[in-house]
Amino acid sequence: MQIVLLRGINVGGHNKLPMADFKDILTELGARDVQTYIQSGNAVMQGDITAVAISDVIEKSKGFRPQVMVLPLRIFTQIANACPFPTDDGKALHIWFLLDKPDFDTAKADALAIPSESYLVTDQAVYLQPPVTGTPCASCWTWQTPDTGLCAAHDKNNRSRPLPFHPLCGPVSYTRSFAELM
Repeated sequence: MQIVLLRGINVGGHNKLPMADFKDILTELGARDVQTYIQSGNAVMQGDITAVAISDVIEKSKGFRPQVMVLPLRIFTQIANACPFPTDDGKALHIWFLLDKPDFDTAKADALAIPSESYLVTDQAVYLQPPVTGTPCASCWTWQTPDTGLCAAHDKNNRSRPLPFHPLCGPVSYTRSFAELM
């Protein structure tokens, strides 16, 4: 079993890729038992298809070339299970899978962090546990903190906060619900 993660699709009306089309692309490339998760660009499949092959077909059929990561279930599970934070509420946990070892600026990350959030950066992933108390953010899946009224992703003007690790990250943040597909 393989996990396919796409980066930067279906965001803000750009790089649109309906999951039915994504499933068809994977099937045409030889995948079996394909399941997708919401409009995330995440899929579980049987078969050996390369990230390059998936990117090539999407570029040819949709006109954009997403970054693609294909992970064996064993590696995906190993990274997910290495999360140091409790996972009782999957929406309160984000895991960004890394394509390369990050050149990470801890001081910058600490300066940008909300006091009640935690993160850990490894060679394979960035784990973020945003605050789990407060009010849900209307723009994303994280929680606003009672002390600042900010969520992990937006500033006081509801603009995206510059998370220092985001440009280094792989294609997806993982939630507990996606694991239920496996």
